[in-house]
Amino acid sequence: MFRKIKECELLYKARIKELENIICPAEQHDYALVNETPTFKEYGMIVYHRRYVCKRCLKAKEESDVI
Repeated sequence: MFRKIKECELLYKARIKELENIICPAEQHDYALVNETPTFKEYGMIVYHRRYVCKRCLKAKEESDVI
C-alpha cells in the first residue's frame, strides 16, 4: 500500500515538472517582486527578505540580502 502511494506521488511530481517545463521552458521564469520586508538585526544590520513569483507558472522564489 505504502509503495503504491509513493509511486503515485512520484508520478504527480514528474507531471507537475513536465507542465512547468511547457509553461516556462528551460527554467526561464519571468519573476516579479511581490513582497519585500526589512528585518533589523543587531549592530544596525538590515536584512531584506524578498519574495518573487513567476508571472506565467506562479513558482515562488525567496532571497535575502544583508546590508
